[in-house]
Formats: sequence, C-alpha cells, structure tokens
Amino acid sequence: MQREEFESLTGFRPTLSMYSVIEQEYMESEQDKKEFCREYVKNIDGIAEKIQRLADMAEISRQQEIAELQKQLDKELEWKYCEEVGTHMNQEDYTEMFEVCCTMSDEEATQLLSEKFGFIPEKIKIRHEVQEFERNKYGVYRVKKTFQRSPIYFDYECNYTRFDCAGRQWELIDGDLISYDRRKTKEIVRSLSLQQLQIEITEQCRAIADTGIHATLDDLEVLMTKWKELKQERG
Repeated sequence: MQREEFESLTGFRPTLSMYSVIEQEYMESEQDKKEFCREYVKNIDGIAEKIQRLADMAEISRQQEIAELQKQLDKELEWKYCEEVGTHMNQEDYTEMFEVCCTMSDEEATQLLSEKFGFIPEKIKIRHEVQEFERNKYGVYRVKKTFQRSPIYFDYECNYTRFDCAGRQWELIDGDLISYDRRKTKEIVRSLSLQQLQIEITEQCRAIADTGIHATLDDLEVLMTKWKELKQERG
C-alpha cells in the first residue's frame, strides 16, 4: 500500500516516520488495504492507538540517536565557553543585582547613558536580550544560552544596561562601559558562515539517524574531514 492510498482511504496524512510504522503493521496483517484502513479509522482492537504508540517510541529512539550523534560531534569540536563575545556579566550576578536594584525604562536608561557618558539619545537602542557564547577548536562561535534582561540601577557603581549606539554594541556594568563584542565584526561574520557548515554536518548526522544506519566514530570522522576541507576553502 502506498502512502497516498492510505491517505485517500483514511483522510489522514501521517508523517513519513509514522507511515513507516503503519506500513509495517499493514504488511504483518492479513487484511487487504481497504479493510486495514477501515479498521484504522475506527480504531478496531485499538489498532490506531497501537500504531501511534509505536510511532511515538520510534520518534523517541530517533531523537535519542540524534542527540548522541550531536554529543559525539560536540566532543570532537571541543566546544568551550568564550569570554570574548557576548555578555560580560553572568546571569547569577545579574539576578542578585536585579533583586536590589530598580528597573529602568528604556527612556530612563537612555537618559542615563546620555547624561553620564555623552551618547546621543537618538542613536541609543536599549537591548533586552543577551547571549553567552561557546567557541570550538576551529574558532567557530555558537550561542550557548540566551537571557532576557532589563536595564537596572541602584547607584553609579551598581547598575546594568545592554545597548547599541551608532553601530557599536555595549554593556554598562557597575558604571563601566564594556564592548559587548570585543572581536571585529568581520571575524564574527566569518565564524557565522563556518557555523552554517557545522549545521550542514549536523543535518548529515540526522540523516544517518533517519535512514536507520548505525553511526560509528568512523562516520563522524568522515563528516569532520569534510568540515576541515570546507573550512580551508573558506579560509
């Protein structure tokens, strides 16, 4: 029975992974396709529930295999926390400060930055999202965690604001201005391009899992060889 036939007879459009379970159940049954589909629609003897349960178990197994492949790939790439890029205040410190400070509106934070540091108000953009980054052994970056933060103020030596101004990214931390990104923009853009290559390799890992092929360390070595070749091509 073709997938299109099943959809026509039942009015139900299963995913490819779920249809593989349906097809297996159909092949093991003694009914013709019309009878099988009729029983599926009416859930006779719990056949539809059984198929759904088997499909769910297969999906869980697939996701676990993908996660294991990703874990092996991450280990090979040696991802480590990077202090050079992203927020320079850890979330625990921000949370503690938040409990004793007053929250500022964007307008109040803009006024503070203008009066204390001379930034042009019209060019200030208050940001409420910050990231922590990781870097692998090839110098490629990825976001590790993302946090939501509001501008806060207690006094001149206890405050926090994340903002952009005139194309530059900044953090105000306890009265000190710190560049949110110490590296050159060009280097970040290049890293993001290489990050896309890693995504492509990750997708290949998922393809291995989807096709049911057992992934070995040799498989990952082939993928990593391609990664290194593409990296050299990109310079």
